[in-house]
Amino acid sequence: ALLAALAAAAAAGGAAAWFHRHLAAARREVAAGHNAAAVPHLHACHGLGLPHRELFLLSARVARRSGAWDDADAALTRSADRFGEDDGVVLERLLLRAARGDVEDVGPPLAARVRAGGPDARLAREALVTGLLYRFRWADADRVLAEWRADNPADPIALLLRGKLEEQRQQLEPAARTFRRVVELDPGHD
Repeated sequence: ALLAALAAAAAAGGAAAWFHRHLAAARREVAAGHNAAAVPHLHACHGLGLPHRELFLLSARVARRSGAWDDADAALTRSADRFGEDDGVVLERLLLRAARGDVEDVGPPLAARVRAGGPDARLAREALVTGLLYRFRWADADRVLAEWRADNPADPIALLLRGKLEEQRQQLEPAARTFRRVVELDPGHD
């Protein structure tokens, strides 16, 4: 019985270590904007069935960035049901609404997060630009990107969105140059 208990404890400890290793890898990939690279790590974590607030938020972020808005909403609902509507869920819901094009309603709270700085500023800008591009509000997207790039001219996510704006405008040569610059700055970007 003691051996069985020790084996079970070792297996649980191993599973937890495996979970946290994949969660850390997913966190790094999502922060870098490497959504496709984050997916296998997120699936590995979900496969263990261990509920974790950050796992739901990272899954929602990748789904939002990938345009799988219903999946993002479902991940946020699971997180809220399990852990409550904390600031992470509230922020991700704002980001999701912005990415879907609801920039009029969520623009002011996201602009406040941009002004406050910190890691939320980058996420807020990303979602705002995505929503503006979704709504074909090119001048507004250009303005947000110009402010973002003034603060951080070599941010690969800002450059990627700049390339998407140029692509939408049918400015294919500038878009290709911008996308090449993204790959120069971040060779691992999908």
